[in-house]
Amino acid sequence: MKRLAISPFWLPFVISFLLVLCVAAPGHEGQVSEAAALNHSSDFPAAIGGFPQETLSGVVNGAAGAPLTDTVSVYLPAVLNQFDPAHPPPTETRIIIDGQAGDWVGRPVFHDDPAGDAEAGFLDLTTGYAFVNQHALYLLVETVDPNAPFVQFDMVFQADSRQLLISWAPGQSDGYMGDVTAGYEPIGPTTDSAFAFGPALEGRVDLGDLGSPESLSLVEINVMVGECCEYPAWRAADQWELADPTPVVNEVDHPRGVSDEPRYVLARRFKLPLWDWVAERLFAPPAPDLASIGRSQSGVVYLHHGGLSVGLSTLDPSSGEVTRILDLPPAGDTCIVGGPGDTAFVSVADEIWQVHPDGSYDVWSQQRDGLPRYYTPDGHLLGSSHDRTRVLELFPDGSSHEVASSFTDINDVVAVPDGTVFVSDWETGNVTRVDSDGTQHVLAEQVLFRDPMDMEIDPAGNLFLNTTVSGFVQVDRDSGDFTHYDSAHTPCTIHAADFVFTAPGQVLFLDPTWSQVSWAGLDTGQSGLLVSNQGANTWAADIGPDDALYVGAWGCGDEIPAQVVRIADDGTREVYVDGLRGELRDVAFAPDGGLYVAAHDRDLGSASVYYVAPAGGDPVEVPDTTSYNILSLAVDPISGHLLATEHEGSSILEFALDGLVAEHPVQLPMEAFDFHIDVAPDGTLYAYCSEAARAWTGPVVERWVLQLDLESGSSEIVFQFDRQGCCVMGNLSADPQGILWWVVDPEMWIYRVAPSGEAVLFAQNLPCDPAAAVADSQGDVYFASPSGIYRIYEEP
Repeated sequence: MKRLAISPFWLPFVISFLLVLCVAAPGHEGQVSEAAALNHSSDFPAAIGGFPQETLSGVVNGAAGAPLTDTVSVYLPAVLNQFDPAHPPPTETRIIIDGQAGDWVGRPVFHDDPAGDAEAGFLDLTTGYAFVNQHALYLLVETVDPNAPFVQFDMVFQADSRQLLISWAPGQSDGYMGDVTAGYEPIGPTTDSAFAFGPALEGRVDLGDLGSPESLSLVEINVMVGECCEYPAWRAADQWELADPTPVVNEVDHPRGVSDEPRYVLARRFKLPLWDWVAERLFAPPAPDLASIGRSQSGVVYLHHGGLSVGLSTLDPSSGEVTRILDLPPAGDTCIVGGPGDTAFVSVADEIWQVHPDGSYDVWSQQRDGLPRYYTPDGHLLGSSHDRTRVLELFPDGSSHEVASSFTDINDVVAVPDGTVFVSDWETGNVTRVDSDGTQHVLAEQVLFRDPMDMEIDPAGNLFLNTTVSGFVQVDRDSGDFTHYDSAHTPCTIHAADFVFTAPGQVLFLDPTWSQVSWAGLDTGQSGLLVSNQGANTWAADIGPDDALYVGAWGCGDEIPAQVVRIADDGTREVYVDGLRGELRDVAFAPDGGLYVAAHDRDLGSASVYYVAPAGGDPVEVPDTTSYNILSLAVDPISGHLLATEHEGSSILEFALDGLVAEHPVQLPMEAFDFHIDVAPDGTLYAYCSEAARAWTGPVVERWVLQLDLESGSSEIVFQFDRQGCCVMGNLSADPQGILWWVVDPEMWIYRVAPSGEAVLFAQNLPCDPAAAVADSQGDVYFASPSGIYRIYEEP
């Protein structure tokens, strides 16, 4: 088994890339139920799982507080369902995957390892617990020092005749699978398994992820260490080779863990505290969960939806009408690729489909070697290998030809008619030209780190690149020089990413963060919004005095007004404030029921705060607010004054209805990028901040939840969770009980933070880039996302 001590070097970053693409989750309202889309992931009837991270007390099963254990060498799910009638019926496994060992009390030790046998300075494993129930393999591993470094945790399973490797990297909730029976064959990310690392390392490996094997045992664990970006040199700092079979227990997961009701499917998807919390989608935008855009050679524009709306639509560039044409099964790394005529290519499971505008499709080939990326004008389909290190030409018979290699993590591939290929690399941040003879030239180095680098060729054969750092640029194909088009990105959207040319100088941009489509005329310098999300994703959210959710829906110039919308628990939408302009950055209710709205019109270069009286009516501008670039709002429950922050600011601005009262400088841990605030019912002021210096470059970005004291100007760190990578966003709210709800992106998680600083990872695997989370007086949690607005609530 020593051959497994070196892991495939790209695994943790495939996971990271999938998170940014947000294309690995299923379902679509009105087309196919979220439950049906998730349920087809395995033929095993109990293959859907995924327990969340919440601190609850465990339940110990069996006589005298010990679980019922049957240690046999072969573990058949069928046998587990056919216990002798005299045998007690199965009990429930009540273990939360949160990195805590409390709910493992009474379970026998599976493996003991003496402390001090690991490589010095790295994670040292000591005691292991493991068992298989009817739905999953559960694992808990204790360590000498949980803060000791490591880069990856590898688990090897004997599943029938196959050996399967699951690699898990710190900061991730999912793992990545490969078949190591003979060499290494990548499989993809886990779907229903869950992992966490707190004082202990804990995991739930769903049998469905392992192919629903008839026999299963954990045979090896490796703690992988090494320097960043030198992955082939990674080594095992500690290693367990497990000779004893993994015990099987007469237990089942909670019934909600296998139910196909949509609210339970979502609970599993978000890894909520499963036997307490469920979720539902209240509102979906016109084009939910946008992930990529493609244009066929005849001009048909296709949209690919990921997340909870996985499928394809067509888009009319003149009207903005979106027509859903095809539901797709859950997918991993995939995108829409414009094809010949009016068709497009998309990878589905182990096939490449050629799709027509009416939703019909033909199986073009098996995708044995790679995924489609670009269809050339002269009829060649280019793709990337499954390990994302090679550019391939794909053929209808399933074979391929290598075009270029030695990349780290391919993000995008485009080509021109003379055979020149251009490749962007997610990991290195480079743009490389590959000549027709295979010679490689780096045109641009380290543009950014682990963030989308989308490329396209315009009708004239020019190379264009779009990133959060460079903006939209034309890249000289010989020198690599950038020509910037600063007006290409409309101020009506936030994160224009993938794009297509519909005509010379005419571009459509897809925004996966806001789930919108914008347009730009490169020759005229004009731009605008084609498909709006209607408030589905927004920073601006608060609970009103009627305990209902209120959100700010962005506008676009004079054509689309900005609005504050009330959303009831039945999904009913009602416009509460109308006629504003631009982006609505925040909304905050005062104790008397009055509403403050922070608006920013990038078109006019102005920002202001408006007040709406408790009885409603027209918004009135608060004096002096136009002098500041206000980002976030909160209302002091004691004084009734408005508190506000600026983007990249370091002061708290205090306003009364007649204007500025005071400016309170605050000492932050370092210069801040994001600066969002809210006030707890007792008047305590909290903030979420991230550091400015490395916000867009990484490789680490510090992020904090802070308690602020305006009298002294001091700040105290309540909780800190740093980003491994770049390009962070986040938001913070305080609920009526004083609990803080912290959205962290691009991980797409929600933390529940107590005033004491105790933080629990409450929800994971949320739709791409959720922007706000708030909770009402009943404890129901609402979050906004490009997939729509969701409600998470406790069910008896």
